[in-house]
Amino acid sequence: MSEERSKNFTVLSRQKAKEEKRAAALRSNLKRRKVQNRNRAEKKEK
Repeated sequence: MSEERSKNFTVLSRQKAKEEKRAAALRSNLKRRKVQNRNRAEKKEK
């Protein structure tokens, strides 16, 4: 029983880590896009 539970736990933690990684990537992509948009806007003003 405990072996089964630990196996489930490792699977769950692996999924959680994958999701957190994806969320972090999405956040950094959004941040990068915002910076690029700001740079583009500044270039247009000049």
